[in-house]
Amino acid sequence: MHDAVADGMDVGQARDASDPRLGRALEGLRVADGYHTEVNLAAEDWVGEAAEVFERGLVTVIDYGLVEEAYYAPGRGDGTLRGYRNHRLVEDLYTGIGETDLTAHVNFTRLARA
Repeated sequence: MHDAVADGMDVGQARDASDPRLGRALEGLRVADGYHTEVNLAAEDWVGEAAEVFERGLVTVIDYGLVEEAYYAPGRGDGTLRGYRNHRLVEDLYTGIGETDLTAHVNFTRLARA
């Protein structure tokens, strides 16, 4: 993501919305108007790179995440991107830059497909 403070972009705006993989990732997705979500194409790239290294093996991924049905549930219309400072959820992700931890859930279904 770009620095929202430096270039005036809104939190959540994609770095490169022209990437054709983004359209494919959202193809067939049915969500309500105004729904916000994250799509992590870099995680899929990482899985592909890891797969090239091994002839056989197992990669275990441990993180906060959900299967796709839960990830895109109607109650998650504000996405999974969150900021925490001093162990408390913060509303403004760009207040306290350097003091706020940003996190987002993993879509484990997409990761497994990759």
